[in-house]
Amino acid sequence: MTGEMMASTWVGRRVTASGGVRYRVMYRLGGRESAPRYAGSFGTMREARTRAAWVAGEIAAMRVPNLTLLAEPPKVPTLREMAQRWQESRVDVRESTAIQHRTALGRVLPALGDRRLNELRPADVAELVAKLAGEGKARESIRKSVTALAMVLDFASIAPNPARDRVQVRLPREEPDEMEPPSAEHVEGVAWQLKADYLLALLALDATGVRVGELEAARIGDLDESRRAWLVRAAISKTRRARWVELPADLFEALVERLPARRIATRRRRSSRA
Repeated sequence: MTGEMMASTWVGRRVTASGGVRYRVMYRLGGRESAPRYAGSFGTMREARTRAAWVAGEIAAMRVPNLTLLAEPPKVPTLREMAQRWQESRVDVRESTAIQHRTALGRVLPALGDRRLNELRPADVAELVAKLAGEGKARESIRKSVTALAMVLDFASIAPNPARDRVQVRLPREEPDEMEPPSAEHVEGVAWQLKADYLLALLALDATGVRVGELEAARIGDLDESRRAWLVRAAISKTRRARWVELPADLFEALVERLPARRIATRRRRSSRA
């Protein structure tokens, strides 16, 4: 290694194993008796001399060169990158919820996906809301997109969260539709057109208020005749908590009478009497 002296700082030239050349900046805080210290390696002499000049200036000011001050800060992830990490971390949600998250973020990422997280401001989110509203997106769809964005930024520990700013980020005004539920006569008219099994299902929904998916997933093994109820299992329940759903006595009896096991038992009793 050869080198040129610059006060107590010098640049050394070293040939690498691949045949390239690297320029190393070295310095001493004292005289020749002090140990040499490393101040960086560069691909060009110009870069090396720039670093050496900075080191010499620090020593002249009677400061120990702090090379960590020159290190480039790590790049802040983009919103797109963080959104992917967040979605991968949501192992606690159902597939239907994961699809909803992807759909909601699909309206956000085209506009803000390439922005660094530390660059996002409430005004950017407000601009996104205005853009989506201008494209004719429904208020509820915009709300879901802003909520998904807020959860991604919460996951990234961005505080304050620009998507939760209630001063600048506001959803478009939307007049609620006036509900016009069908009359009792219409419901009864439709009910009388249903087959018996579908009619019982409709009556069960009306009497208990369970979700259609919970009723559809009910099995004979979930039925408890002693308490006139069936068990909605935790895997089916939206709240992930099992619960018992009780039925009115007359509806329960009609339902039990149509179970395959009860029909077989009835036929056997009739055969034995004959």
